Amino acid sequence: MGYFLYCQPYHAHSVERVLADYPNSVIDFGAGSSVYPDKALLARVRSVLAPYHNVILILPSPEFNEASQLLRQRFNSIMNEFYDLHEELTRSGVFEKLAKQTVYTEDKTPEQTAAEILNL
Repeated sequence: MGYFLYCQPYHAHSVERVLADYPNSVIDFGAGSSVYPDKALLARVRSVLAPYHNVILILPSPEFNEASQLLRQRFNSIMNEFYDLHEELTRSGVFEKLAKQTVYTEDKTPEQTAAEILNL
């Protein structure tokens, strides 16, 4: 957790820089750049994302425990320690504070998920 919190200002800075350098792009920030327990960093990232309509959270399921189980299966044993942190932060609801829309992949092909995102 200490390392994660230490990296947070760098993650916020990377969001700012990537959006400035690639304004008309599809960008996958991932969990490290999407979760901010620090309210000031959360506000900073929310501010830089404000002009963007398509800030999308992609999850396997709307049911937290099911989504958590599916995501955990995708991690190898080395990553499980990091996943525990990820799960703890996900439970806090911080993801939803940044995402403007959520897409669930459950029972969808990648093509169907892509079509849903494009329709948004």
